[in-house]
Amino acid sequence: MNEWDQEKFEHEILEEVKRVSAPNRGSAAEAGRRNGKGRHQPPPVRRDERTADQKPLSAETLMTLTFSPIKYVAPGVIVEGLTLLAGKPKLGKSWLLLHMAIAVARGGFTLGDIHCAEGDVLYLALEDNLRRLQARMTKLLGLQKWPSRLQFLCEMPRLAEGGLAKIKEWIAGAEHPRLVIIDTLAMVRMPNRKDQSTYDADYAAVKELRKLANEAGIAIVLVHHLRKADADDAFDTVSGTLGLTGAPDTILILKRDTAGNIILHGRGRDLVEIEKAVIFNRDACTWTIAGDASLVRTTKERVTILEAISDATEPIGPNDIAAAAGMKPTNVRQLLRKLVKDGAISKADYGRYTVTATATPITRSHSRSHSEQVFEGTQEPKA
Repeated sequence: MNEWDQEKFEHEILEEVKRVSAPNRGSAAEAGRRNGKGRHQPPPVRRDERTADQKPLSAETLMTLTFSPIKYVAPGVIVEGLTLLAGKPKLGKSWLLLHMAIAVARGGFTLGDIHCAEGDVLYLALEDNLRRLQARMTKLLGLQKWPSRLQFLCEMPRLAEGGLAKIKEWIAGAEHPRLVIIDTLAMVRMPNRKDQSTYDADYAAVKELRKLANEAGIAIVLVHHLRKADADDAFDTVSGTLGLTGAPDTILILKRDTAGNIILHGRGRDLVEIEKAVIFNRDACTWTIAGDASLVRTTKERVTILEAISDATEPIGPNDIAAAAGMKPTNVRQLLRKLVKDGAISKADYGRYTVTATATPITRSHSRSHSEQVFEGTQEPKA
């Protein structure tokens, strides 16, 4: 199979530029581009111009091309390219990414049992200082050997003022660059220009990072915040316009749902959409994936409904159960049908339910061991 020859392609484009420019060599503008020997110097060709001049490629030819496999930095969560991770302030985004950075730098595990291939990591902790980073690293690693492949920067110019060049310099000097974390977007993006729409400004703020990540074959994770207003779709809660969520390759949202569970939502071009319940261990300051959000959410809601029925002194109806459980009546009715089918509850009379005699009694101590203890870690980490 033929491989795409990028060097040959660029050479052909430069030759084409020379050919097109030949008739105009006598002009004053072109005379200024000649060196001391009178040899014509073609104007520099930018990458976007090469893209514009690229010839169409047939599907038959495309079929014969071979590409390197996509790299998964944290399989199922972080893939090569640009990832935008958004969440409320102080929810624990930095703890999640610092632990992941350590896992990549050591070839270890993160988020429970996700194994990361080893590589070099640059963590741009632009809202922190070295003292705080040392304290957090000590919390996560203690007296273990700290990885030399993890490097930190607490100060960096904005992307257009030298920050992007700084990241490129690190990538060029690293033995096996794999992950760059930028915490946060607000610290590196340029102020909006007067001639820019808000959408264009948001898109421009991240498109160069996406281009760099794809060219270098690494993952760049950009930390951002959610807006105050909620939405039915978690991805609509990212602060900013659609330009900010349209440019990255992957969007991750760390968000608390109405039941109090913290859910990691993920959607991307090379990432299968995910919705995972995650637990924060406040003692170890680590995150763990508990399972699919739908299953975890259903388990907790089932316990809540069984508690409400058990606490009632007589058979109780869906509306009363919903009021006692703090849930929507529609959701309660759906779960009631499942609980009846599973034999956990039974209909005492029309529209009223009671816990079956064979079901495990639901007491406050029992429900805490099942729900509060399991989901206790979904509380926000303390500063």
